[in-house]
Amino acid sequence: MATITNLTIIQGIAFEQSWEIVAFGSPVDNSWTGKCQIRPFATSEVVLHEFPVEIASGVARIQVSPEVSADWVWTSGVFDLVLTPEGGKPYQIIQGAVAVVGRVSR
Repeated sequence: MATITNLTIIQGIAFEQSWEIVAFGSPVDNSWTGKCQIRPFATSEVVLHEFPVEIASGVARIQVSPEVSADWVWTSGVFDLVLTPEGGKPYQIIQGAVAVVGRVSR
C-alpha cells in the first residue's frame, strides 16, 4: 500500500521533494528506476507533468524548475511515485493530490 502524501507547488518557484525509501529491508539504490507523473485524475490518459526521478543512497527525489511550473495552466491533479527494482515488478510507493498555487510576491 502506498503512502499518501499531498504536494503543493508554487508556480514560478523551484520545487523539490524527496523521500527516504527502504524496500525489502534495504535502502533503494540507483539500480532502481522511478516514474512520477501528475494527471488530472488517476485513470486519465492525460499527463500534466512528468518529474524526472533521481534515486541514490536510499532517497528518491523529484523536482521542477520555476520556468516549467510558471507555464502551467492547470491547478490540481493527482500523482504517484512508482519505483521498480532492476529486473523486478513496479511498486507504487507514494501517491496523493497535487495543488498548484500562484505566487503572490513577484
